[in-house]
Amino acid sequence: IWSWQSWTRQILAPKADDARLDRELEKARTRVEPPVLWLLGKAQAGKSSIVHGLTGRSDIEIGEGWRACTRASRIYDFPNVDECLLRFLDTRGIGEPNYDPAEDLAYAASKAHGILVVMRACDPGQEVIKGILAKARTRNREWPVILVQTTLHEGYPHGAGHPEPYCFDASPLPALVPSDLARAIAYQHRDFAGLFDRQVAIDFTHLEDGF
Repeated sequence: IWSWQSWTRQILAPKADDARLDRELEKARTRVEPPVLWLLGKAQAGKSSIVHGLTGRSDIEIGEGWRACTRASRIYDFPNVDECLLRFLDTRGIGEPNYDPAEDLAYAASKAHGILVVMRACDPGQEVIKGILAKARTRNREWPVILVQTTLHEGYPHGAGHPEPYCFDASPLPALVPSDLARAIAYQHRDFAGLFDRQVAIDFTHLEDGF
């Protein structure tokens, strides 16, 4: 029965139908695909370490969580397949001999929402990666692209540790950064100029590594 009091309560103190809300949220979740981050880089660049760092999962969990999506590419659903919030897509073998990445790159281009371009800071040989990124950037200008430079310690003098505090976000890099490493980082920035939106330099070492 309609009443002025019930109408004013609905206006001034609306209450959601919990069951209906749950149904609508479930519909939205199934309609909206989780974002896909494309990990683009050569083998051993540190892509799996980045997934480990971002998700907090163990190496074993991450290793078991990858599943094939093409003959050479893998995808990782975080936190799991059923309640996925984010997907990591790894195109493996980029730049390896006797490997044609066309199928994998086409799949990545159709699924991704952004790119993490991962490379060892002291590895200047990134022409293949740069060519792939340039094509992807041309076709998908709205994608955010982050340049991630890894294994910084390969550019340290013998016996040196990590610069403290973290200073790789400064421009120009301070004298605290070893000169060889600073030159390598700057070279990659110039080499990929115009192809990325932001950059970050990271390292994954353990105490027993001596850094």
